[in-house]
Amino acid sequence: MNRTLVIVRAASILVLVALVIELVTLHWSHPLSFLAFAIIGGAALGAGLLLYVYWMISGHPDEPSTRSSEKE
Repeated sequence: MNRTLVIVRAASILVLVALVIELVTLHWSHPLSFLAFAIIGGAALGAGLLLYVYWMISGHPDEPSTRSSEKE
């Protein structure tokens, strides 16, 4: 499996985990539910978004460059 696919899958899994955690804690009536919502859900969502932004900025190194093939 190529590197870009792994990064995008990991980012999407982190975002989905964050959404599930936040959905569960919204229906949980306990004083610690807000902390779980903010800390665990927020950290997973932030990590997923940062991983996706890293993938967007990194330039997709696994894809072949069209410029190098045109020069030859």
